[in-house]
Amino acid sequence: MATTLHNPVTTKFHGLIGGIIYYVVHNQQRMRSRPSQVRNPRSTAQTAHRTRFAAANSVAALFNKVYPIGYRHADQHLDPRSAFVKHIYHSALNADAMLNPGHLAISKGSLQFFIPTNVSYENPRLTLRWSFSHGNSSDRLCVCLYNHTRFASRFLPDIVSRGERRLSLSIPDDWRDDHIFVYCFWHNPDSNAVSTSVVATELNSPDNPDSAERDLSLHRLHISIRWKSYFRKRFIQALQQPQQPLDSALLGAPPYT
Repeated sequence: MATTLHNPVTTKFHGLIGGIIYYVVHNQQRMRSRPSQVRNPRSTAQTAHRTRFAAANSVAALFNKVYPIGYRHADQHLDPRSAFVKHIYHSALNADAMLNPGHLAISKGSLQFFIPTNVSYENPRLTLRWSFSHGNSSDRLCVCLYNHTRFASRFLPDIVSRGERRLSLSIPDDWRDDHIFVYCFWHNPDSNAVSTSVVATELNSPDNPDSAERDLSLHRLHISIRWKSYFRKRFIQALQQPQQPLDSALLGAPPYT
């Protein structure tokens, strides 16, 4: 293995050129020769890793407007996207590479957590209230709405200051019956420091077999991203077996590349 340092041409370059593979580890450019042959590239462990890694990258792409702010300083050795993918891979996916929204942190930082004192939802208005506490008055609230039914997100950065103590926003018309997670975190525009995100509230969580089946049915309509064939077959088989108890890990499960 060879290592390059302070080379403006190859620094942070990823990919294959000829027989050389370029990659970055801890902000250090590295390169190695391409193996002439790969032994058992479809072993159980390798297949599971590829599925999980593809899932982590798919989730990261969904929050591509969030992690440049939320993970800017999360890991000094990794760029924001790599740090976010690492978190998703290790912490936010279950054993079947399905996203667990409750374990997802869309930001990581040192500022004080956002702690709502009151959350009210009168469709379509969502209202969040909080105390000023010990935070900086220049901190601003970032909100991300994650639609677990449709595998979609909307990011609202720096919308109100900490001192305003109240935020009211409207849920999009076509999302009002969907399963939604509301993530919040503080961002200081002066220092670019952030707090670790929290799930401020969860809307329309499937609480009975009928609503759970509706959530799955809606999700079938949004299976449009290409999947690995083995993963797609396994998930579709699960969807087509209503006689079995619904697995909470499959409710609104997102399509992964």
